[in-house]
Amino acid sequence: MRILKPLKKIEAMSDTELANQFARFRPLLNRYRRKYYFVDYDKEDIEQEAWIAFVESYRTYNYELNITFASYYNKVLRNHLNSVLRYQNAYKRTSNIDKVSWDLIEEETSDYNVRFVNQQTPVDEVISKELVKTLLLSLSQLELTVFKELQTGKSIQEIAQMMQLPEKKVKNAYDRMMKKKNLLLESMKES
Repeated sequence: MRILKPLKKIEAMSDTELANQFARFRPLLNRYRRKYYFVDYDKEDIEQEAWIAFVESYRTYNYELNITFASYYNKVLRNHLNSVLRYQNAYKRTSNIDKVSWDLIEEETSDYNVRFVNQQTPVDEVISKELVKTLLLSLSQLELTVFKELQTGKSIQEIAQMMQLPEKKVKNAYDRMMKKKNLLLESMKES
């Protein structure tokens, strides 16, 4: 039977010592990198996640549980990477729910464009339509609904009642929509 001993306190270790300890477990990281596919994560991002798990493992490891540090780190790393994957999948689900097709927006909001482009030169009209299209595509489903209802003349309070949402949530959606519009206008001025 192998006798396990406590690890040196992480605070007492130099950066070099810590990096050397981490390097011993790089094959484990490489195995998980091959096993899992991480969306929008490059090699450095995965390594950073492994470092986070490594430091957490080092701080919470208890040798009295009769498990080697390597086994313990393996479990912590696997759980940490699974959490990253769960987060990515949850984000993917919500982003798919919030997606809106341009055809649907164009069909439902064609009369809104007129309000933005009355009395303009043809070039300004094209730019305005592109601006509206870009804005509408950047809005979440809630922001888009608030935009549509505001165009029909409803107040924030009426929209909140109609959607059965707290007025603050509708107001926040309105504020986000206006912020996106202002950012878009600023970027148009700069270019």
